[in-house]
Amino acid sequence: MLVNNAAISNTSKLPSSMSMAEYAKSTRPSNASLDSNPACANRSIFGPVYPASKTALNAMTLAMAIELEPAGIKVNAVSPGFTKTAL
Repeated sequence: MLVNNAAISNTSKLPSSMSMAEYAKSTRPSNASLDSNPACANRSIFGPVYPASKTALNAMTLAMAIELEPAGIKVNAVSPGFTKTAL
């Protein structure tokens, strides 16, 4: 079994009063200012690292599923939701 994971790595920027679920909602692309306004409160927490790594991980999972399908090997993608870790 191989487990790939792309985790949230910038939780150090979380305000102490914000839950992880609220943080996840605040980092959605739809919350980004269309004008790239520097005054946007959420602007500083957007970055390319996590989204790029997650996209690459999903692409590799799909590629492995396609490659291994003829051999009868199943590749599953699972999202466990928010999991408390000691980051």
